[in-house]
Amino acid sequence: MARQWPNQGIRLILWLTLVITAMPSLAAVKGHDYYGNDFPPGLLVNVEKYHLEPGRDKLSHGRYSYAMADARFMLAYFPNNPNALKLAMEIALQWPEHNTEAEPFFEKAIDSYPQHGETYLIYGVYLHRLGKVEDAVAEYKKAIERDPRSAEAHYNLGLALVALDRFDEANVAAHKAYALGHPLPGLKNELKSHGAWQPVKEDEK
Repeated sequence: MARQWPNQGIRLILWLTLVITAMPSLAAVKGHDYYGNDFPPGLLVNVEKYHLEPGRDKLSHGRYSYAMADARFMLAYFPNNPNALKLAMEIALQWPEHNTEAEPFFEKAIDSYPQHGETYLIYGVYLHRLGKVEDAVAEYKKAIERDPRSAEAHYNLGLALVALDRFDEANVAAHKAYALGHPLPGLKNELKSHGAWQPVKEDEK
């Protein structure tokens, strides 16, 4: 009597079939747009299922090169996948040897799909945490240009401007972030500590 395949083996075969079917896309330089719909049904779900949480788990245990391999795999399929970009960012920040590897991920994501504000926001956070605050401000502003209603982008812009002692601009960014519903009081508290939390003019809102 033939031995039956366990469920895990069947799932693996189905997954490999999906990967092989999508190989031309993986080989393509551009990859798929995470925010679009030009990829096979189930591809994004499966790519993240087998690499996102496993990658985060490897990162939490200090297995940086293995975690980066998971991020690299996801970004080959979806270069602007925000979850994979955040994973690559955290790996690079915790293991500085990978800083040079993370940077091209952001460059490819932006070159491939420059229309999405979230990519610039994550890149800005990465630069901000590296201490490249002026560069972070530029990326936050690009994020806002593409998505003016991003409370997170306005909030992070405000934090960066505070770090640069540009308090008037930071105050305007803060009011925009809170008007859009940002829940954290940190930026407001920072401005208050510098005596810079002030009402803004109607045309600055």
